Amino acid sequence: MALHKQSKRKGIKRSVDMNPPAAESALPTWTRPPPEEWAPPDVYTIAPDGADPSRERVKLRIVSDVDRRFMVEFALVQQTFFRQRWRDVVEVDTCHDVDVHMHRFARSTGARVGDPLSLRPILSLSDVQIAYDVAYDAVFEKWEDNRRRWHDA
Repeated sequence: MALHKQSKRKGIKRSVDMNPPAAESALPTWTRPPPEEWAPPDVYTIAPDGADPSRERVKLRIVSDVDRRFMVEFALVQQTFFRQRWRDVVEVDTCHDVDVHMHRFARSTGARVGDPLSLRPILSLSDVQIAYDVAYDAVFEKWEDNRRRWHDA
């Protein structure tokens, strides 16, 4: 027995919506202070412990607020000297206000390969310092593994 069009509409109106709720962001987002509140970036070049400084290095860029009370963003780029120039191996940064993540590079092309690997979410300004500690370990503590992966890729 077929239902009349009006009966179908009434049934639809009275039925319970079984669809899942619209996807909402699982984590709250934050935004860094505007650039006019940033101090000039600090840039360093450091060799990892146990590495030959003429062959391995890490470039750091750290941006703090004007009063230098807290870190706003950072980037760590591990590099290796190969075929007469410095090549990027991995880069860990906070450039998207969402997380600290690692980009990997290919030896053959020098281009980023694969999707960034998220290391830790950033939910507030205080999380940036914690994320820096995670990034530091991912680069300085694992520089040999990173270089081996890059060299074998």
